[in-house]
Amino acid sequence: MKKIIFLLITTITIFITYKNFSKKNIQILSLGDTKIENIDIKNVKNYKNITYDTIKITELTSNIYNNKQSIKTNLAKSSILFLSVGKDDIKNILNNSNNHINIYNEIDDIIKNYKELITQVKKYARGKIIVLGVYEKDIDKKYLKYFNNELKYILDDDIYYIDFN
Repeated sequence: MKKIIFLLITTITIFITYKNFSKKNIQILSLGDTKIENIDIKNVKNYKNITYDTIKITELTSNIYNNKQSIKTNLAKSSILFLSVGKDDIKNILNNSNNHINIYNEIDDIIKNYKELITQVKKYARGKIIVLGVYEKDIDKKYLKYFNNELKYILDDDIYYIDFN
């Protein structure tokens, strides 16, 4: 049910974004660990998913740096970029840590990695950037809330943020 709500909110967001840019052909890129599905928007010249079942922030940053899957070109062509990544990083810490305080410190390290990812993305992306907060039913909500709040804090004013929690 939560996944349906997540997809519904994402679709509504895409529709609203479309309405704001409807006078020109837009190109949408979904990048990260969440594939945006079931999009039916007229006048979308190009819609592309570069998503992975599992990927860490540092891996995605490396993929951009090394231009895997022509990410740099796709970023430059996109009118709207949906960026979603981080759940695999959080899952990895939770699976490998038994110290509550360490988890928050490690999330802070993930946020530093996310900041580097944003820097790489902004080098090439020419359109609007929309960062999707992490949502995963298998992750304790207090860690998701902490991560998403810290994520919002590092984003520049020209980056839009959607929190699904």
